[in-house]
Amino acid sequence: MPTTRQRYQITETDALAECLDKAAEKWPDVARSKLLVQLALAGAQVSFESPVERALKVQVALTKLHESLGDLYKGVTVEEIRGE
Repeated sequence: MPTTRQRYQITETDALAECLDKAAEKWPDVARSKLLVQLALAGAQVSFESPVERALKVQVALTKLHESLGDLYKGVTVEEIRGE
């Protein structure tokens, strides 16, 4: 496909192949060449987040987990869970 954009050539190493295999599990109908783009965009999104943004996402995820568990772990501390 003609383009005026820069193109890049990337060799699929063992480590990259493993990443692409994992990405294919998340995006099963996407070609490996397009998975490279998906991985780059996902990596950039995470890499450029501030520590505060990351901490907020973790807090939101933990809150959702707690809500999904209901009273199952109500009142249990992290230390108690780690001790078991």
